[in-house]
This record gives sequence, structure tokens and C-alpha cells, in this order.
Amino acid sequence: MKKSVLMLATVATLSACGGGMGDKVISRSDDRGSRPSWAKEEKPLTRKGSDLYFLGQARIPAEKANISMGYRIAENNAKNSIAGAINQNLTYMFQNAEEGTTYDATQVQFVSTESAKALMSKAIPSDRYWEKVISTVSADGDKEMFYSVFTRIKISEADMKKAIDRTLNGHKGISEDLKKKAAQQWDLMVAEQYEITE
Repeated sequence: MKKSVLMLATVATLSACGGGMGDKVISRSDDRGSRPSWAKEEKPLTRKGSDLYFLGQARIPAEKANISMGYRIAENNAKNSIAGAINQNLTYMFQNAEEGTTYDATQVQFVSTESAKALMSKAIPSDRYWEKVISTVSADGDKEMFYSVFTRIKISEADMKKAIDRTLNGHKGISEDLKKKAAQQWDLMVAEQYEITE
């Protein structure tokens, strides 16, 4: 099965936060012995029961580090990925619907942005974690120290679908038939492609 297109936007955000040639974790939040299972770049979007979880990450220099600021940045990254994920899926859905070819990228972007705005009040911070890392950044052994900060936000699957449905229903350029097909595609994709978390 192909990887979910819902993961593409979040993967792009998280992959930009990687380390150097060789990383070593020297301390962790709450004196943990290892990174929690939810804080993995390869799992930027997961589901537990009826809730969806978006992962956000930030990298901040260790010198004069502000962990609270790092958490805010990571949380914003997680929220920003929601619009990207919706955009990816709406594009996919409309491309696979008979009328999809008449629905352009600007309209998809509009629906995605409006749906994401409606969801922001429903996004609940769920988990936080940081780790302090020493990274080898050159073949000469030059090192730098930074914090990798992770946060996960939770949105119910029902709220996400309702936000998309409300936006679609409020857009006069979308036919009722296409709305129904888009809803059917959404249900199918959620059932088949969201990764089940712990």
C-alpha cells in the first residue's frame, strides 16, 4: 500500500530538523532513558481510537536555549502541518473524482486553509519531549550542541471531517455530487492509510 499522502507535509517539516554526521543524546526531559515512541519523525501522523495526532519538531541552539519557546515553535509546526495534510488529501480526492480535473489548485488551497482555521480551536496539545544533542558536523570532528524539541497535538477525526465538510458545503463552486464523492474518498483514505499508534 502507498504511504498516506496525509504524511507528506509533516514529513517535509520534520526532515528539515535532522542532525549532523553523528548525533549523541546527552540528556532528556523528565530524565527519560529513551525517546518516547510517539516522537519519531517517520511517524508524523498517527491515530489512536477516534483521535488524530500531528507531530511537530523544532531544533534550537543549546546556548541560552529557551525550551518553552522550542515547544511553541514545535506546536506551531504541528498545527501548520494540518493545512498541508488537508491540502494533500483534498488534491488526491478531487483528482480521483470524476469532476476533479475542473477543481484547480487555488480552490484546493482555499478549502484547505479555511478547514485548518476552523480546526485550530479544536487542536489540543497532547505530549511534549526534548533531548539535548551533541552533533558532529564535519569530518574534522567539529561539534555543535542543540535541543531537539517535540510536541504532539490531538484532533478528533470527527472534528477534522466536519471542518472539511463545512468548508466544502460553503463553497458554491463545488457540486453536490463531487462533495459526496470527496466525502467517500476521505472515509476510505482514513480507514486505509492512517497509521495506528500505541
